[in-house]
Amino acid sequence: MAYLYSPPAEGERPLSLRSRALALYDPFAQRGRFPAGFRLCANVYTACAHACAYCYISGYVPDPARPREKPGFLRSLERDLADLRALGLPPVPLHVSNSTDGLQEAMERPRGQALALLRRIAEERDLFSSVPILTKNPARLTMPEYLEPLKALPQAVVEVSLTFWDDALRRHVEPGAPSVASRVEAVRRLRAEGVRVTLRVDPLFPRDPLPAAFFDRPAVADYGAQAAHTWSDLEHLVGLAADTGCERVVISAMKVMCGRFHDRRFRAEWEPLYAAAQGGRARVRGFAFRLPEAYIRERLFAPVVELGRERGIEVVHCTRNLFRTT
Repeated sequence: MAYLYSPPAEGERPLSLRSRALALYDPFAQRGRFPAGFRLCANVYTACAHACAYCYISGYVPDPARPREKPGFLRSLERDLADLRALGLPPVPLHVSNSTDGLQEAMERPRGQALALLRRIAEERDLFSSVPILTKNPARLTMPEYLEPLKALPQAVVEVSLTFWDDALRRHVEPGAPSVASRVEAVRRLRAEGVRVTLRVDPLFPRDPLPAAFFDRPAVADYGAQAAHTWSDLEHLVGLAADTGCERVVISAMKVMCGRFHDRRFRAEWEPLYAAAQGGRARVRGFAFRLPEAYIRERLFAPVVELGRERGIEVVHCTRNLFRTT
C-alpha cells in the first residue's frame, strides 16, 4: 500500500496511483475477470504519435495521438527503484510500454527516456522477474546503445506489435507507425543478436469470408469497412515468427473503441459490421464495441492457432501471454 499510493506531496491532496513511474499494471481491471496479480508497468511518455485507430487509450487519454513527456519521470523512477529495494519484495514482472510506445521516434529520438529506463532496470535487474517490452518500433532496439542494456536483461522479451503484412493497410489504420518492412527487418536483427522476441499479431480483424452463422453478408466490404486481414497475410506473419525463432505469436480480437477520445472515422467504418454480428446493435463493454465470443473463439482465433501448430510455433491469446510473464 505504501508503495502503490504515494503520500501527498503537499497539503491534503488525496493519495494517487498516478504518482509512480513504476505503477500498478491495469489498476482498475475487474480482478474476477482479469486476475493479473501484483505486477508493475512503466509508460515512459503519455499518448503516442503512431495514432493507431484501434488503440484502447482513446477511452481515457485526451489527445491520444499527441505524445508528450511525463514531467519528472526519471526522477520518479529513481525514487521508485529505491522504494522497491527498501520494501524487499520478491521479484515482480515489469511491463514496459503496455499503453504508450516508449520507443516512438517523435519522443525517444530527442529525449531518450526509454533508453534511460532500460539502463536503470538492467542495473537493478534482480528486482524484476520478467520485463516484456511492447513496441511498434523495434528498429530502435537494434541500435548498439539499446542492445547493450537489453542483452544485460536476460528476463527481457521484446514484444513486437506487427498487425499487418500489407503496408497499405498499415498506413490506413496505423498512419504514424513504422512500416511493415522496418519491423520485419528489426525482428530478424534482434533474433540474430540473441534477443528474445514475441510477435504480437493483434488485434485480429474480421476477415473474408464472413461466416453466415454470424453475418448476413459474406464480405467485410459489404458493411462499408476496409478489409484488413487476408489468410495470406496471417500465413506470412506466423511464418515470420516461426522462421526467426520467436517465442510465440500473441493474438487478440479487434475492439472498436468508442470512448471519449476515440477515432470517429474508424468507428464509423467498423460499427455497422460489429452491430450486424450482435443481431443489429453493437454492444459496448469497456469503451468498445466487441464481437461475439463464439465468433472470436471459433472463426477468428481457432484457424490461426492451427496455423501456428502447423508451423511449429505457439499461438496464444494476449491474456494467456500476460500470465506467462511471471
